[in-house]
Amino acid sequence: MGTVGHESKKGSSYKGTSSKAILHQYDFLGDFYRLTLGPELVFSYGMWEEGDTLDSAQIRKLDYHAEAAHAVGADRVLDIGCGYGSLLHRLVKNIMSSTP
Repeated sequence: MGTVGHESKKGSSYKGTSSKAILHQYDFLGDFYRLTLGPELVFSYGMWEEGDTLDSAQIRKLDYHAEAAHAVGADRVLDIGCGYGSLLHRLVKNIMSSTP
């Protein structure tokens, strides 16, 4: 039986989960998604305020969720592999920049 993201000799039973399809999603489509989703590659709406850009609205939303999950300043955070890792990247970036 095939597993998600890996092909067995019989092939994956899940449509679109072949190695080729996954590489296409993350490598080729990544450039297209950056144009439409912003540099953070977030698939959901941002938290908009007057005068915001797509990038600033997405950053605001990521920061909101990080705070709500009590992940800011945490020693460990579990990333279960949803999306492009934008929230985890944002947490690492903030921790690295605020550490002396």
